Amino acid sequence: MVQSDGFNIPFSLRFDFITLVEVIEHIQRPKKLLKEVQSNIRPGGVVILTTPQRREDGTLHDPQFHEQEFNPDELEELVAETFDNVKIFGYSSEWIDN
Repeated sequence: MVQSDGFNIPFSLRFDFITLVEVIEHIQRPKKLLKEVQSNIRPGGVVILTTPQRREDGTLHDPQFHEQEFNPDELEELVAETFDNVKIFGYSSEWIDN
């Protein structure tokens, strides 16, 4: 296991698959992080990124730790600045009442 700040990923090779699970909302410079990920993914590789969706009232889910949160359109726009093929999917951690 290797720990990195995400801005200087310490590998000389490129990966087929990179995941960023609940990371981007903690980063002050998400574009820089995405550029670093792009430089470490092979052509045709897959990046999966998860992040909480910003609330409709604009408040952060975890203001003590989250720098920013995105709605789906904002996230797609941000990621599309770096990657050509972007697909946005939603999921919910809310309890489902039967």
